Amino acid sequence: MALLLVACTEEPSVGPCGESFCIPADANLLGKRTPVEDFNLYEVAWRDARFTIYEGNYPQGKDEAGGSVVSLPGNRAGTLRIRDGEASLIFDTQLGWPAYLDVMGRCRTIEDCPVKTLARKITFRT
Repeated sequence: MALLLVACTEEPSVGPCGESFCIPADANLLGKRTPVEDFNLYEVAWRDARFTIYEGNYPQGKDEAGGSVVSLPGNRAGTLRIRDGEASLIFDTQLGWPAYLDVMGRCRTIEDCPVKTLARKITFRT
């Protein structure tokens, strides 16, 4: 007699999506702007905070020195830069286009940073 055990992992529920990514189900997509053809800006509300998410190939500040390396799901890592209570977390999407996401919003410290928390909840469309 053989016993077969199957482990199930619950897929995270996703909310609204951009062209390459989805935000958590409990987040609200407030708007999308495409100032020029090569990037998008999304306004997001989540857990009593507001964020801007850049989706494109050339985020501002990508090549600036400094910041902290933050591990993200899917073997990704990003650079978190905090200044005056605001933060930017830029990371590679591992896609052709857009190559990067930049999650921007409030952040007091690396430990108390809604930007980092939201970035870790973003999933990518396949």
